[in-house]
Amino acid sequence: MGATISFTWFDQSVSAMNRAKQEEKSLLLKIEAFEYIRNINPLKQPQGSMRLKDSTLKWVGRPIRPLQRALNAKGGQGSYEIGLYSVDVEVLDKDSDSKIIEFNIELTGFNKISETGNGVIW
Repeated sequence: MGATISFTWFDQSVSAMNRAKQEEKSLLLKIEAFEYIRNINPLKQPQGSMRLKDSTLKWVGRPIRPLQRALNAKGGQGSYEIGLYSVDVEVLDKDSDSKIIEFNIELTGFNKISETGNGVIW
C-alpha cells in the first residue's frame, strides 16, 4: 500500500510539473507575441502575420475612433494623424495551425501628414 501511495503522489507531482511547464511556455509565447505586436502601426498594417520560433503570429486591427490630427507642444496642429485601434491577436502552432493563444490589445495608429510642427506632445 505504501508503494501505491508513493507512486500516486509521484504521478500527481509529475502531472502538476508538466502543467506548470506548459503554462510557462504559453506565458513566454504570449510575452513574445506582445513584444512584437506592440510595435506595429495598425493604421499602416491593419492585418498581417509573422513567423515566430515555433508558431505564427496573426493580427487584425479595426479602428475604435476616427483619425484626428495630433496637437504639437504649443497646442497647434501637429504633423500626425492618430487613431485608436482594437487589435485581435492569435498565435497558431506552426505544424497544426491550431490556436495556441489569443488576446486583444488597443494600439495607436499614426500617419505623418505634414512637415510642419514637430508632432511632439509634452
